[in-house]
Amino acid sequence: MNFFKSAPIHQRRYVQVFIAFAVLMGCKTLLANYPITPKAFSSNRFEMEINGEPTFVYKFKDIHYAQFPHLVNSKIHIHLEIRRPFHSVEVGPRSVGIDPVVNVDSQEIDFKLELPQKVVVTLDGKERLFIFPEQEEDSHPRGINILDYGADPSGKTHSTSAIQEAIDKAPKGSLVRIPPGHYLSGTLFLRSETTLWLDAGALLQASGNPAEFEQKQAAFIVVENAENVKLAGRGTIDGSGAFLRHLTGNSGRLLAIRDSQYVTIEDLILRDPRSWNTQVLRSENVTLRNLKLLHDRYVSNTDGIDPDSSRHILIEKNFFYCGDDAVAIKSTNRNGRFEDVYDIVVRDNIILTKKSALKVGTESHASEMKDITFANNHVMECDRGMALYARDGTHMHSIRFIGNHFENNYPDYEQRLIHFRVQKRHGLSHISNILIQDCTANEYWPKPSLIRGLTNRNGISDVRIVRLKIAGSYRDSADGAQLELGPYSRDVRFRN
Repeated sequence: MNFFKSAPIHQRRYVQVFIAFAVLMGCKTLLANYPITPKAFSSNRFEMEINGEPTFVYKFKDIHYAQFPHLVNSKIHIHLEIRRPFHSVEVGPRSVGIDPVVNVDSQEIDFKLELPQKVVVTLDGKERLFIFPEQEEDSHPRGINILDYGADPSGKTHSTSAIQEAIDKAPKGSLVRIPPGHYLSGTLFLRSETTLWLDAGALLQASGNPAEFEQKQAAFIVVENAENVKLAGRGTIDGSGAFLRHLTGNSGRLLAIRDSQYVTIEDLILRDPRSWNTQVLRSENVTLRNLKLLHDRYVSNTDGIDPDSSRHILIEKNFFYCGDDAVAIKSTNRNGRFEDVYDIVVRDNIILTKKSALKVGTESHASEMKDITFANNHVMECDRGMALYARDGTHMHSIRFIGNHFENNYPDYEQRLIHFRVQKRHGLSHISNILIQDCTANEYWPKPSLIRGLTNRNGISDVRIVRLKIAGSYRDSADGAQLELGPYSRDVRFRN
């Protein structure tokens, strides 16, 4: 390793080629690169090679990202050349333990990556490259091609009616395929017993005309009163959110799942929503897996995934880059209809957000919000790490935070690692039976954590904090954890 750092650049290039050859001979890990997504901007900062093969790096808003296919779990060699000088590099999440080889003089970075791990390369604490390896199937699915219904892959004309006709006419059990190309559309409604598949290189983009979206939530993709629906593929769905929000001032959803069951959303890039990215409303048995949520952080209310009055929800292995809460489990009072919330699992996600990372509330109208687990999530940046907000009459209980890692505070208005509060807005709530176990924070947050109830009957009780590590040491007391126990918080216990 020391030789590699000190060797002249031409010798290091020989080493890189040799490593790439050895990896490729030992185990085939890469397929041909994906087609470049239409309307793409090439990164002006990063050049990237994987096992010696050039890979396209996208520039999107304030970040850069690369997406590429592989066949099996293995290690690959990432080589980056940086187009302008830099001083420091970090490859995260830190819990993954990647130690890059950095040559500041030649502006190069090298490291091994265990597939299919997603990582973030950060230069000088601010410029970010997101790396998304994708496990690829040996064959691409066949299905009903939207081009056969007149969809325009050039993006010059709108394809709403063509795509919707393909979906509506698809027999039950069919797959509707969006091939590579640029497709402009208004709201699309997915149907029961149907899969909508976006090939790599397909860009499905929301129209810039606000009149082309549904009335309920101005959502782009809608699953409503449906079952056995799948939305998947390696393509990109773009909500044109910054443009539409600035044009109208109104919020909207990129994806709305309403009153539905047995829905799977996976593998896609979901980018630029005009407010919440994905809302799961009064639905059950919904899986959201391996999604890449990429937001414009200058657009307000850009939550990631919001399960709302729903149950039996699995959110796993996703990547969140959000301007607002990453995962916020809610019970809103939409049209006077709200239902209990239970059996929700949020695990193995990577999160960067300006607001709350792992949250239940603020909207909390359900009589119960319970059996919720946040496990093994890697939170690289947030304002609040673990947040419970009960304000609208709920009993929030049986909630577990297990094995989550918190790295850096984003300096928003709360700046607390733990923030549990009962307040009165539309009813009297209380919180009980909360477990925080085997969670770590790399540093203390700027403000103390806070647990605070409202009254003796509307307080917070039975909070168990087990093996909480902050700044490298286990903390076995409220003082040691910089935790403020406000009024009406009782039976808060530490154990190592």
